Amino acid sequence: MKTFYTIFLIIGLTTTSLYSYASTKHERNADIWNIIASFKQAIAGKDKEKFLSLFVEEEVSWIGVISDQTRQQLIEKNKKFEQQPKVIHSTPENFIDDIVKNPASLRETFDNVEIVRDNDVASVVFDYVFYQNDTKRNWGQESWLLINTTKGWKIHAVNFSHTLNPVVLEKL
Repeated sequence: MKTFYTIFLIIGLTTTSLYSYASTKHERNADIWNIIASFKQAIAGKDKEKFLSLFVEEEVSWIGVISDQTRQQLIEKNKKFEQQPKVIHSTPENFIDDIVKNPASLRETFDNVEIVRDNDVASVVFDYVFYQNDTKRNWGQESWLLINTTKGWKIHAVNFSHTLNPVVLEKL
């Protein structure tokens, strides 16, 4: 019976310690989590002003990389896509303008979020899925670089991979 209580105590302490560590880690990154939440809310709400306020400046690095799978499917659909570059440069403003003018319901989900930071710089890496009217439109991995300015944390660079849903591709 003593062994049972010892094991129970060890499991309880370990679980409490892990929960406390995870909770402290999340609290330490609350400001970054707020940027993530605001990013998603601005997309869903088609709020250009809120979205652009998340960036350190209008012309930050915004680079997408089309997956080999998607590029090949585009070429099979139409040979003109052989000229399509694999790397696409854009801006936050171009992105949110496309969101705002799209009449569909749009949202983005983030999973497997990893935050690495000190007090002045941070990186956020996550898997994303972009939905249009509850249909997966595209997905991939995304990474942000952030800097801590006098106005709080701001996104300085966005890089993402882009795999287009073959069902959506057929409708193009």
